[in-house]
Amino acid sequence: MIACSDNGNPTKVDSTAGIFIDPEIELFSWSADEEKYRAENLGVDVRFEGFKNTIKSAITQKEDAIEAAKNEIEKEYDSINVSYDKKNGMWRVRFSRIDVEGGDQWVYIDKNGLTKLIMYNE
Repeated sequence: MIACSDNGNPTKVDSTAGIFIDPEIELFSWSADEEKYRAENLGVDVRFEGFKNTIKSAITQKEDAIEAAKNEIEKEYDSINVSYDKKNGMWRVRFSRIDVEGGDQWVYIDKNGLTKLIMYNE
């Protein structure tokens, strides 16, 4: 459960994992996304290997996820959206351009800072 603190600071979501989530962060299902990208030909470029983030480094907040995901992106961006899967400890960071159609990049990073999937929407 996500609850907003009175002062607007991030609220601790999972006390055992020590993960802090901004109350405005969208939740998602890593399992559903992974299954979709492995099973379907969606007309997008998906990578499951060859990542730069290969050394464990705990990701405990949104800012950590963004910084780790920046290591993987290849295009310029001006918008960032972060989602979190509490069950699997997975972060999804979307980089996009506000005035450009397509070109979005989604980077999926686990709680250990290891990239698991990158999806490019050209």
